[in-house]
Amino acid sequence: MNFRLLIDGLELGALFGSSAGLGAGTGIFDGSSARVYGTSSMSGAFRADGTSDLSFSGYGFTEGLQDGDVVLEANGKPYFEGRLEEPADDHTPLFSTQAVAYGPLKFMADLSFGEEVRYDGVTASYVLRDIHARAGGDFRRGVEVLQRSPDKHPIYGLLFTEETTLKEGVDAVLESAGMAAVELPGFRVSYRPVPRPGATTKIKDVYGPGRFTSFTVDRSGAKRFKKVVVFRRGEGGGYDVRAEALVENTGRFRPNKLRIFYIPEFIGDQAAARQKASEQAALLAGGAFPWEMPGVAFNRDLVLYDSLRVEREEKSPGRKHRVAYECLIDSELGFEISSQSQDMSLSGSAAIEVKRTRLYDPIRLPGVSPGVVSGASL
Repeated sequence: MNFRLLIDGLELGALFGSSAGLGAGTGIFDGSSARVYGTSSMSGAFRADGTSDLSFSGYGFTEGLQDGDVVLEANGKPYFEGRLEEPADDHTPLFSTQAVAYGPLKFMADLSFGEEVRYDGVTASYVLRDIHARAGGDFRRGVEVLQRSPDKHPIYGLLFTEETTLKEGVDAVLESAGMAAVELPGFRVSYRPVPRPGATTKIKDVYGPGRFTSFTVDRSGAKRFKKVVVFRRGEGGGYDVRAEALVENTGRFRPNKLRIFYIPEFIGDQAAARQKASEQAALLAGGAFPWEMPGVAFNRDLVLYDSLRVEREEKSPGRKHRVAYECLIDSELGFEISSQSQDMSLSGSAAIEVKRTRLYDPIRLPGVSPGVVSGASL
């Protein structure tokens, strides 16, 4: 995969990727003395609090590039976009420099409401768009709010004092509305309902043996649920469909009665809802576990809150199984790019075991060599 790093539309260093090394090119910004002779490495992350960042090191460029628009392209398409903080030149003979760019929400943490603001009887979508409008400038563009039923969940009595930061305002809305923020290329922010572990039916990618070197599931940190509720609300405020199923937890921990696993806006009928609730309760019986998968190949199509299916072999005394997990990327999606590697590190709070298949070793017949059956060669 090939990458380009641009500041204010001008390329920093040469195009580099699997067949080209970093640090081979020269970039010139606006014809001034601000020059870039190369880039040695880049790293970044998309995090659960909605923020994203990109750090990079290089040599040869001068100060004066702060507030520039930074775009990381992967195979010709934007992958990250943020705003550059002033580079920190360490004044070595090679003018080595460390710099970092942030997405919009990090900068909104430095902006305040500046006056007392109260929201009553409006939707989460309205409040989020209004907060971005208060930030002004580029923060107005690309605000995407995805809600299943935005008009049925108005917000009342939400008060922000003048010293409250805009990021704190966003966080308060997201918490009350059960939503999450994902920063996207174009200095955009997508606000969407928080996926529930196991409730995401669309698997973005499948990672089997050979696609990862390490996959850790922390069974000591399981999220356990008391019951599953599947529903779809009707026009009159009641339910068109609703079904419940208790989770038969197998561990020692007994969850609080209010630890409920919801699957909202279910599109099937009542019978299908009962079946879905029963199946999901069975899957959750063993718990949802924190997980990590470092060092996988860079995948530009993955974003925070995507779901993966991870398959591997697991051994216990006398037995071997092929186990499949559904994993929600809801903690961090990190990446590191250099001349030696193009890697991602994925992590989340919920890996759910969805399938376990017993594997058996081939039966060996005494006195019969491999490739021979009943004395006849294969």
